[in-house]
Amino acid sequence: MNHFHLYINSVNDVSELERIREEIKEQVVDPQLNWQSRMLIYSQVQFVTERITMLRRSNHAV
Repeated sequence: MNHFHLYINSVNDVSELERIREEIKEQVVDPQLNWQSRMLIYSQVQFVTERITMLRRSNHAV
């Protein structure tokens, strides 16, 4: 697992994860990016979104 994944998995604050996700999403509009770079960004956004979902579900578990 790379540094990004380790860091995201260490964050337990949903608000912080949402902030990170928005920062990552802002990068995708850069016209200098090639499709591989965009795919990496999309992958990171998806990973952060999955982490947010997991945390929300665990906070609502009975």
